Amino acid sequence: MFGLASSARVKRLERHVTKLEEVIDILNLNLSSLQSAMLASSKTQEAIAYDVARVGELVSALLEAAEFGGLAGSDSGTMH
Repeated sequence: MFGLASSARVKRLERHVTKLEEVIDILNLNLSSLQSAMLASSKTQEAIAYDVARVGELVSALLEAAEFGGLAGSDSGTMH
């Protein structure tokens, strides 16, 4: 009888281990998906930062040109 009880316990523990392995597999997939999403977000943020810097450079160049009269018309005060 003692051998029968320990055999049932071993089987129960094996089922539990199998379930835990399945949970680990699911968690690994979720972590992989999160990592991919974070990487994509990081790349997007880098692209946005680059675009913002370029727009800033353009605005600075326009302001500098306007300051030196490069964009002002001769008498009308309109931009060309």
